[in-house]
Amino acid sequence: MQKNMLGWVIDSRTHQHRAFPFLAAFNEIEEYLRRALDAHHHTSFSTMVRQAERDEIITADQADDLLELADLRNAISHGRYGRQNQPIAEPNPDTVRTITKIRDELLQPVSALQLVRAGRVTIYRPNATIGELVAASHGKYPVYSEGKFVALLTNGDIVAWLAARRPQNGRQMTIDLRTPISRLLSEVGAATQCVFVAKTAAPQVVIRAMTTPVGGHLPRAVIITESGRPHQKPLRIITGTELALLIEKRS
Repeated sequence: MQKNMLGWVIDSRTHQHRAFPFLAAFNEIEEYLRRALDAHHHTSFSTMVRQAERDEIITADQADDLLELADLRNAISHGRYGRQNQPIAEPNPDTVRTITKIRDELLQPVSALQLVRAGRVTIYRPNATIGELVAASHGKYPVYSEGKFVALLTNGDIVAWLAARRPQNGRQMTIDLRTPISRLLSEVGAATQCVFVAKTAAPQVVIRAMTTPVGGHLPRAVIITESGRPHQKPLRIITGTELALLIEKRS
């Protein structure tokens, strides 16, 4: 048994021919990309891979792996076969695991919501009080009026509002916790730059949304709803902390 630079081994004695599941997975990926890109049947695999990467259908890591695996596919497809159609060249187990993992990720994609898991999201109306936010203390306070998104408040907004009301003469500051958050919104403002995505959105869609400026500023959050509409109940609010988790789990 010998392994060469392409990652395949010579083993005519094996009864488990890894070349066959490798080629099957590769062909499924190729068919998937051709459908997703509506590519002509003459379009090369490498061209489809780079286009799919640009369109964020696949990740950069997946693209690099697929281009390397294409060389291996060619070596196997154009290689020699022994008796009973047994391949002489066989990919190693790690290579088969890599190609099947990519196939499963593309054909059975996991959504961002599945990775970070849905959590209980409390919605606040403009007439809710500062005291309610302080009591909740979970850091994300989506404000909705008549079923429509208004803004997303955070603990930072509350701190900014308190700082703006601090007496200049050093006197003790008193805060009426019954103050409606509509007053906070009018005096300090809050982030309305949030991006809405559907619950089926892929991790890369959420990551791109969080890292793409909107109106010159990065969005404060990505809000996941049933079909990505602002009037729908939020299922999860993705901010910087969850973004880091999403990137980690996706890698």
